[in-house]
Amino acid sequence: MDESFRYFIENTEVHNVNDANIDFMVDAELVQSAKVEVTLGAGESILGNTELKIFHVLNDTETLEGTFIVTTPRANIHKAYTDVSIDCYSTLWLLAKHKCEQRYTCKKGTQVTNEIMRIINSLKLKYTLEIEMSEKSISNDMDFEIGTPWLTVFNELLKVINYSRVFPTREGNYKSVPYIPPSDRAITITYDEEDPANIILPYL
Repeated sequence: MDESFRYFIENTEVHNVNDANIDFMVDAELVQSAKVEVTLGAGESILGNTELKIFHVLNDTETLEGTFIVTTPRANIHKAYTDVSIDCYSTLWLLAKHKCEQRYTCKKGTQVTNEIMRIINSLKLKYTLEIEMSEKSISNDMDFEIGTPWLTVFNELLKVINYSRVFPTREGNYKSVPYIPPSDRAITITYDEEDPANIILPYL
C-alpha cells in the first residue's frame, strides 16, 4: 500500500512538510482544525488568510480530506531555512470572522434558508451555501447585537426551523441539512477495504 499526503496553499503545492494533523471538534462551532509543520527555503513564505487543501493519496488515488483557512503561521527563522507552524481552521472561520456591523433583526415570518443565502451572497466569499431550500419561517423577531458573528446568527436561525448547524464540506463550502430522527435515517456504513473490521464513518 502506497500512502501519502499532499498539501496545497492557494493551489501551490507545499513541500517539506514535517508533520500535520486534522482535528474534528464535534462540539465546537468551527467543527475542524488542522496544524501543519513545514520547512521553507530562503525567500519562501506563507501568509495568513489563505486557503489550504489537504489530499490523501492511496495507491495513486487522491482524495480531498479538507479545505482550511490559514490563520496564524508562526515562523522560526534560521540562517538558511525557516520552520513554520501553520494553524488552520475550517472555512467556517470566515463566517465567524465576519460580524454584524449593526444590530440585526430577523423579522417574524422571514424564510430562514432564503435569508441565510441572501446574507452569505452579500459577504462575497469564495465558498457557497449548500442547503435544501425551505419555506419554514420564524414565528417571532430574533435580535442579534452588533458584533455577533454571522456563523452564530445562522446557527441560531437554523435551530428554529430544525436544521443542523452549518458545517464545512471537504471542498470548503457551507452546508446545513434538515434534522432527521434517528429512526428515519438511512444506514450508511463504509468498511475499510484493508481491514473489514474497521468502520469508516461517513463524512458530512
